[in-house]
Amino acid sequence: MVFIMLHVLWFALWIVLNLPGAPWGRFDPFPFGLLTMIVSLEAIFLSTFVLVTQNRQAAAADRRRPPAAAPSVPGATTRLEAETEGRER
Repeated sequence: MVFIMLHVLWFALWIVLNLPGAPWGRFDPFPFGLLTMIVSLEAIFLSTFVLVTQNRQAAAADRRRPPAAAPSVPGATTRLEAETEGRER
């Protein structure tokens, strides 16, 4: 929640600082191209961090998961084939 509040404050401050008629001058006029670029870069980094974290969590879950049992039906190469063979008999 802190992340969202900081971003709302940041965007509001950015827009106020770039309002027309500001005595200090506008460094990023209305379509806010610089702000858009900064937000796009942030989105790229955040999505990369999310994907890396998901991959790490999946790898950790795979290490904790016990190994799969060998198929009990002769000639079956996967658990799905073993289950299917078992139902057909």
